[in-house]
Amino acid sequence: MNYQCHRLGGITAATITTMYAYQTGMLDKYSLCLDKYVDIPIHPHPYTIPLILLFTASLYASTLPDIDHPISVPGRKHRGLSEYLNSHFGHRGITHYPITLLFIGLVMGFIWHYVPMSDWLHVGLLWIFIGFLVGYLSHILLDIFNSAGIALFYPFWKRRVKIPTGLRVTKKRKSWIVSLRYLKGSDVFDNFIIVCIMVGIVLLCAYQFGFL
Repeated sequence: MNYQCHRLGGITAATITTMYAYQTGMLDKYSLCLDKYVDIPIHPHPYTIPLILLFTASLYASTLPDIDHPISVPGRKHRGLSEYLNSHFGHRGITHYPITLLFIGLVMGFIWHYVPMSDWLHVGLLWIFIGFLVGYLSHILLDIFNSAGIALFYPFWKRRVKIPTGLRVTKKRKSWIVSLRYLKGSDVFDNFIIVCIMVGIVLLCAYQFGFL
């Protein structure tokens, strides 16, 4: 998958999370009313800042796992760390393991529950943490449909899991060869498929949550 495909995945993940949070009342429970903390003439809607934090964190995290590849966008921004991760774990290594995301989630959960902080920071961090986790998860899920796959069950099973999205039929000499087809972010047709899938998921969730 390329950079833009993963960013689309991050936007999709944040959109679904927003609908879920609104439907369950979480947006109301953890809204952020600035008039409680600062004295300014105009105050944004209580949902505004939480949603900005959610989408920003999701967009950032949706491409972050590729920091283990030096030529990726996050890899170029953090060259030293990227080269270290790539040389020790390879591309789609430790940064793509679900257990890594679980560890990050546990650390975030500990900080949010047990580290003393002001109310506004408590609410702000919640939406940043949620956005980060769903964006990161979207990257891992998309890479399952790539031909390289990911080690989904590491460290219990090191073999990479990959899910085909169809069949590819090619002709070689006088015979036809049928092989499994995987999504490629660099392919225009695949980009179209990814966009359709993301839009379909959002619409399905919107229907499920009662928005349509």
